[in-house]
Amino acid sequence: MLNEKGTTCKSWTASNAYPVKLKMAPFNATQNDIAIEEIEICFHHLKRNL
Repeated sequence: MLNEKGTTCKSWTASNAYPVKLKMAPFNATQNDIAIEEIEICFHHLKRNL
């Protein structure tokens, strides 16, 4: 996670992590919309880095 200056203020480290689901919005090259992707991750352990 970045603050307003672009500096890392929070981060996490996941061990034994792998993606289990990937969802992407339909892409239309004729429109000027943003592309949204969603990923679901399974992990064994999550550590918050300070």
